[in-house]
Amino acid sequence: MIVKQDYKKKFLDDLLSEFSGKETHILDMGSGTSANFIDVLKKNKNFYYTGIEFNEISLSAARSNLNEFQNAVALHSYGERFEEKKGIYDVVVSLSVLEHVKYLKKFLLQSISMCKSGGIVIHRYDLGHSLYPTSLREQFTVWLSLRAPFMFSQNNFTTHPSLKKIVSILEQNGLKNIEVDYSQSFSFKKLMNKLNPGVPGNNDLAKKILDFEDELKGHFLTQLNENEKELIFPTITVKGIKGKT
Repeated sequence: MIVKQDYKKKFLDDLLSEFSGKETHILDMGSGTSANFIDVLKKNKNFYYTGIEFNEISLSAARSNLNEFQNAVALHSYGERFEEKKGIYDVVVSLSVLEHVKYLKKFLLQSISMCKSGGIVIHRYDLGHSLYPTSLREQFTVWLSLRAPFMFSQNNFTTHPSLKKIVSILEQNGLKNIEVDYSQSFSFKKLMNKLNPGVPGNNDLAKKILDFEDELKGHFLTQLNENEKELIFPTITVKGIKGKT
């Protein structure tokens, strides 16, 4: 199997590197097909992974993807309704989920409650749907979700989450040392999606793109206001540590 260098792979490698060699319990809220964690689980036999997903088709694919791992399971639930084994996870993560969460506060509070004291809660969400919509329908969905959320079911909700609101909810409910990061330049992401990992040299080129974006971020983020950061690097990561309860 050829492993493609991409944004989420790099993100997870960086996030979980400190847990290498340690027994680590991971909760993936809104896990989709769990494809992002296959490489992680292959490299880390001491990781225990739980993915939760409401969509039956995605859940079926996740269970198929995780079938080879005895230390991984995919469960059917919405993130804000998941009640099993609270306070046991070392890492609670959501990837490209918050922009589709209708009950944001409940979801964020649940992510904290599932995490153990001293563990990491991290939410990485995308603003591409609102800032760079691919159709008039997508643009209208975001517009209406912001103004009349009652018009949409949980399954069809797409919005532009407020970073200020997210940070405020997390801070007020026990998350400490909160850090915010921006990534995935829209143009670079489109280029990355065009790279076929099976073509010789493309994985190396993808790594160069990722490294170059990190260099650009290091230079420009301190010079940009919040709106400019979102426009140029529309994937936002909010990370914190759960304080002692």
